[in-house]
This record gives sequence, C-alpha cells and structure tokens, in this order.
Amino acid sequence: MKLSPNLTPLNIVYPTTKQIPKNLLNTPIAEQFVPESKLIPFREQFTNESHPHTIKHMHYQFGSINKRRAVKFYYKKKPYRLVYSSAKDAFAEKLMNATPPRTKFPPTTVSSPIARSLREFALKWIVEEFFSKIGYMSFDEPILDGVNPDCFIIPSNQANKVLDLNHNPVVDERGLTDVELKDAIFVEIKAYHQSSLIGEKEVLQSFNYAVKGRKAMLITTGTYGKYDSFNILNNSKNIQNHQLGEDYDPEVYEDFVQAVKNKSRKLIKKIDMGQGQDSFDTRGIYISAGSKLKKTYKYTSCWPNKITYVKLETPEAIKAFLSSDDKLGLVEPDAFWELLNSQKQTKLADLFKRIQQLYLEEIIINPTLLYPK
Repeated sequence: MKLSPNLTPLNIVYPTTKQIPKNLLNTPIAEQFVPESKLIPFREQFTNESHPHTIKHMHYQFGSINKRRAVKFYYKKKPYRLVYSSAKDAFAEKLMNATPPRTKFPPTTVSSPIARSLREFALKWIVEEFFSKIGYMSFDEPILDGVNPDCFIIPSNQANKVLDLNHNPVVDERGLTDVELKDAIFVEIKAYHQSSLIGEKEVLQSFNYAVKGRKAMLITTGTYGKYDSFNILNNSKNIQNHQLGEDYDPEVYEDFVQAVKNKSRKLIKKIDMGQGQDSFDTRGIYISAGSKLKKTYKYTSCWPNKITYVKLETPEAIKAFLSSDDKLGLVEPDAFWELLNSQKQTKLADLFKRIQQLYLEEIIINPTLLYPK
C-alpha cells in the first residue's frame, strides 16, 4: 500500500473542563446580568442552504455583568447557561482547529459546530482506548494513496514498521511510500445521532479504504440502512466485466447514483424537522449523498467488480473480523456497545451510548455530557 510517512500515533486528549467557559447561571454573580437584547433565535446556515435556518429549541441573549459582556443561553425557553463572551475561547479553539465553522452565529462559546466536533472527538477517543486495550496501536489520519481515513490500527508488536517510516523514507512524486502492513486496518468514524442513517456514500468511502489499504472498518453511532442499490452495480454485466485500471461503466454508475438520490428524497420527507439541529444535519447528509457519490466515481478504476462488505452484528463477529480475510466490516453500534461492556470498558460503553442518544442542543448547552465519566 502507499502511505504518507511521518505518521502520528493517535493520542486524544480532552480539553480540561477548566477550559470550558464557566457556567455562571447558578452563581451569585448571575443576578448581576443585565440583558441588552431580546431573545435571539439560534440560527445556522449550511453550504447547501440559501438562507439560515432557525433551531426552535434554542435562543441566546446578549447582556453584561459589571460592564463585562456576557451571553445567556436558553433551551426550550428556560435559561441553561450564562458565560462571559470572549473572543478567545480555548475550549472552542482546540475542538474546532481541524473543522472551522461555516458560520459564526451564535457566539462561538456555544455552537453546534463545537457539539459536532465533540461527538467526533469522543468517538475517536473510544476507538483509540478500545483498540489499545486489546493490543493495537492507532495512528491518526493517514494519507492512504490519496485518501484520508480517520485512523488506522495495527498490532502493537508491529507498530515499529510504521514508526520507522519517519526515518528517511523513499517517497514518490506524491510524497507517498510503499509499505507492507498486512495486519493494518483502516477505520472510518461517523459520529452521527442514532436517528441518522448511514448511506451508500459512507459505505463506499470505507470500501475505497479497504481496496487501497486491504482492510477497513466503519464504526458509527448512527444507524445502518438497507443497501439494495448496490445491486445495480453488482448485477451489471458491464461491471462484472470491469478490468482493473478502467473506470466503472459511467451509465451504470449514474443509474446507481440516481437510485440513491431517489431513496434520499424519500428519507428526507420522513425527517421530523421540529426535532432540532440533528434534523437539519441529517437532511444535509441525505441531500449531499448524490453529489459525493459522483465524486467517488474517479476511484472505481482500482475497484473490484463487486461491492462487498460484512455486517458485524455481534461482539464475536467484530473480534473475528480483525484476523479474518474479509475486507470491509460495518460495525453494528449495538454490537460494539456490547463488546465494550464485555471487555469491562463500561466508561467507553456509557460514552458511546451518550453520543448515540444526546441531541446536539443538549451537548451545546453542556459539553461535559460527552466527557468520559
């Protein structure tokens, strides 16, 4: 496989709770808050939206405490948080360094980009902790032949093969080096609310990692759906006759993309948009599926003539996959949660369940809900 050298061991370190702007709401100083605005709706705008949308359950209000600017946040019209408003927020800066927000309202001390980043942060921490306990070392965001998985794991007794790549590697014109890591597994992480479905887009993204890196897993807090649309590719004679080095038949692939678009439209109609920010996130995921699958087409020249994967629906299946010949494993969330508990990693299991179940608004109001406890 072709990997970038200078790989970094995964080392997730939570921002200390002291870095979270202190909630002043239940302190004596809260009584000195002087409102300077009406309740302002919590609004955001996605790149696929022509104008901002309003999150019904959240509002904020500007004011001051002893002439120092402050913001009070409301959830379902009830005050939940009061913080000093500061242009420098160490907690937000750390979490959002790699994923800057697309909009900057409401104030960055409390926002849904932070909540999303914290979901991903927490799930990545779970993955790192779990695999380290069963004898694997994790490496962060490798560049794998032009693509970028979230991380990859390798048995700890083979980690030196990876660490040695940092010493005078021979690289090609893309800055990649050839390396033999037969026991490496590339891991894609999707930290979705459990109401969001994992679609063909996410599966093919992970499939591409499996092709380029020989083995991959998809670990998610979302929910897997049905992938009947893959039959369009797998049952096509043109795809079955596909040769490595040649792109998939463009008309067949376009039929596949159109089938996914049609499915996404039906799913969008079923979303309860009054649920909150997760509804808008889910809709955005479904809307973008078709365009992102079109971009995936360029990788089909190195794909085999059938899209295959195994669903890992029990703790035993997950453990067996690590040493099996299967290329892509879709890890069922319930099975992963059971595996964490069976390994007596209850702290990880509890956090995994909270990522699944907590709404973004709840995380926005209280980020420590996604801290290990």
